[in-house]
Amino acid sequence: MMRRISWRELAAEPFRLFFPAAILAAVLGVASWPLHFAGLLANYPGGSHARLMTHGFFGGLILGFPIGRSSLHPPARPRQAGLPAPALPPRPGSG
Repeated sequence: MMRRISWRELAAEPFRLFFPAAILAAVLGVASWPLHFAGLLANYPGGSHARLMTHGFFGGLILGFPIGRSSLHPPARPRQAGLPAPALPPRPGSG
């Protein structure tokens, strides 16, 4: 049975938060094109695709690696691990 990860454990290994968020942003960014060509998205997804990929996907990977376990820095405190998380999702209505 899977157990929940505590906030303290998440702070010690923040890549557990940022890598899944990056994968979700990549899936949403790539999925916008088939949805657009199928006629399910009315607006051209170029701007939202670019923001999802650069800010969401690349941002999640970039933030996940330096503060991950492989770095030479001590583990982050719970407050420090959650600070960059609001920067990952794109702003609503900016597409």
